[in-house]
Amino acid sequence: MTQPSSAQTDAPVAEGIDDCGLRFLLASRHHVYLLNTLPLRQRAQLQQLGLSPAYYVWAFHSESQDELLNSLPGMQKGAPTWAEMRQFGVGWWLRNINSLQRCAEKVDRSFCLMICNAAEFSLSVLSPLYECSALFSS
Repeated sequence: MTQPSSAQTDAPVAEGIDDCGLRFLLASRHHVYLLNTLPLRQRAQLQQLGLSPAYYVWAFHSESQDELLNSLPGMQKGAPTWAEMRQFGVGWWLRNINSLQRCAEKVDRSFCLMICNAAEFSLSVLSPLYECSALFSS
């Protein structure tokens, strides 16, 4: 039995995406690959620049914007951030108001979870310190 080629294994991801969407998808995956492999200084510069706005046009003209949105790394992980959405220009190319609203809700939810986790962590760290300081003050 032969091993499936990489084109065959990636086919379900890109199967429902039109040509314009494929161009954006390829550029976004290349961008993510570079972010994972470049040295720190170059990675920071690339992250600050984000994806080239020329690729936003391809996503804007795509008929499969929901699939493109779901292909972004933060959306796949379930923890999208505003910085990542800005980096991929989602606000420029996502035309469906319902999809944009769902995206904003997911970003908001992940931000709130991050804040709640930080608050719980700080409470778990600071409460024993507060108890110790109460013992020494008496």
